[in-house]
Amino acid sequence: MPEGFHTITPHLTVSDAKAAIALYEAALGATNCGVLTYPDGERVAHAMLQIGTSRLFLNDEMPDMGGFAPAGPELGAKFYLYVEDVDAAHSRAVSAGMSEKSAPEDMFWGDRISAVTDPYGQVWTFATHIREVSMEDMTEAMKSFGG
Repeated sequence: MPEGFHTITPHLTVSDAKAAIALYEAALGATNCGVLTYPDGERVAHAMLQIGTSRLFLNDEMPDMGGFAPAGPELGAKFYLYVEDVDAAHSRAVSAGMSEKSAPEDMFWGDRISAVTDPYGQVWTFATHIREVSMEDMTEAMKSFGG
């Protein structure tokens, strides 16, 4: 496995990869590790971003290869991203143009979470682990969870 990678690397197809890269840099603190464009110089064939300790691939739609972006809100992937400070990450993402899905709140499983949706259909849940909770306690708490 190449250095800097984990067993699974998410790969997104979006409607405007260049705009998505700029948004992820501003909203998620992503680092652009490289972009390959098609000969037209406009469409992104492959981009690699670093978010925290993980990599993310993304590209523009490739209809000739069956690669289409999600067509609607929240039809893309869902990510659970551990961060140092949920409130700060949430504020940064919303300020950068992502839509609030849920405000920061402490959850029964021991994480403080919030969620935002990007314009490309992906949902990003920010989490900070605030306390350890046993499976027994989670099972009991789940009984009253409104989910």
